[in-house]
Amino acid sequence: MAVMQRTTLSRKSFYVYFRDRHDLIARLVSPLRAELNARIEAARSAHESPRDQSRAMFTEGARAYVEHGPLLRALRESSAHDEDARRVWREFTEPPIAASVERIREETEAGRSRGLDAEVVARALITMNQACFFDQLVGDPSADPEPLVEALAEIWTRTVYATVPP
Repeated sequence: MAVMQRTTLSRKSFYVYFRDRHDLIARLVSPLRAELNARIEAARSAHESPRDQSRAMFTEGARAYVEHGPLLRALRESSAHDEDARRVWREFTEPPIAASVERIREETEAGRSRGLDAEVVARALITMNQACFFDQLVGDPSADPEPLVEALAEIWTRTVYATVPP
C-alpha cells in the first residue's frame, strides 16, 4: 500500500508490472548488482597488489551502500522474515561471496595463501563488510568511507595472506 501511494500506479496497474513488492525490489536490486559487479571488477583490474585491489573494490562497495543503502537495508531486514525477500537478498549477496571464494582459491593455488577454507572465510569476510557498511555508512550522509575501506582492506589482506610464512 505504501509503495503504491508513492507512485502513480493503481493497485491493478502495479500487479501488471510486478508480481508483488519483492518482485519490485528484485528488479531494483538486480541492475544494482550488475553495475556493482562491473565497478568492482574494473577496480580490481586497475591495481596489481592485493591490498590496492581490496581497497579499490571496497571503495566501490562502500559507494554502493552510501548511494543505495536504504533499499539494501529494507531488503536485508525483510529477508529475516520473508522467504521471497531472502531469495532476493541471496541473489544480491552470493555473487561477491562466490568471487571471493574463487579469489582465495586462486591465491592458494599460486602459493600466496594457505590453510584457509575459502568458502567459510569468504562468507565471513563479506558478511563483515556488509555489516560495517550498514552500520557506518547507510543513513549517514556525512560518513567518510575511507577509514572503513582502509580497515577492511587491512583485515582482508592479513586474513588471506597471513598464512604464508615470511
